[in-house]
Amino acid sequence: MMTEDTAFETYRHGVGTITAANEAANGLLSAEQRNVDAYTSALIAAANLAFVMGEMTQASGNIPNTMEPPLSDETQETTFG
Repeated sequence: MMTEDTAFETYRHGVGTITAANEAANGLLSAEQRNVDAYTSALIAAANLAFVMGEMTQASGNIPNTMEPPLSDETQETTFG
C-alpha cells in the first residue's frame, strides 16, 4: 500500500488514480484515530489504576503526568512492512 504523499504525487502526475490517493488518505486517518484511541485508553487505564490504588482519593491533587501524548506529524515516524 502506498503512503498518502506518494499516492497523491502519483495522482498529481497522472500516473496514479484518485481512488488510490483517497484510500491512502483514509488509511492515514484511520491509523491516526487508532493512535489517539490507544493513547486515550492508556490514560483511562492509568486513572483507573490510580483510583484503585487509592492515589486519587487523597486531597493533595498531585498526580504525576508520566504519560506522553502521541507524536505530532512533524516527529512521527511511520514504518510500512
